[in-house]
Amino acid sequence: MSSLNAYGVVQINGVYLAVVADALMEAVHWPVDLHPHPLTRGALRGVFTLRGKPVPLVDLRAQLAEGGDMSSPTPLVAILKYGGGYLGLAIDAVCDILKARDSQFSPLGPEGSAVGLLPSLLLGAEE
Repeated sequence: MSSLNAYGVVQINGVYLAVVADALMEAVHWPVDLHPHPLTRGALRGVFTLRGKPVPLVDLRAQLAEGGDMSSPTPLVAILKYGGGYLGLAIDAVCDILKARDSQFSPLGPEGSAVGLLPSLLLGAEE
C-alpha cells in the first residue's frame, strides 16, 4: 500500500486544485508589477518579480470557467516550485491541506500519461 502524501488545496473559479505540498511555497497578493512576456499567450499572463526572482504568472480561470466572472484579477497568486524555478498560479483562495495516496489519482495526459503542470486528477481523499 502506498504512503499518504500531502497536498495544498487552492481554489480557482470554484474549482479545487490539489498541489503537492512541497511545491506550494506561499500565496501573495496579485502583483502590481506584472510585465508582458514576449511569449505571452493563452494562460500565461506575464512575468513579475518576487524577491529579485522572475515569476511567470499563469491564469487558468478561462480553462476552469463555467460561466464565472473573469473581468477582474484574482486576489492571490500561489507561488509554486516548478522546473528549477518559480511559477505563479492565479488563485481565489488557499483552502486546505489534504493527504492522499498515489493510487487515488488518475492521469490526465494522452494514453494515460501523467506529465505537465497538471498531470493528474484526484479521485478521492482520505480524512
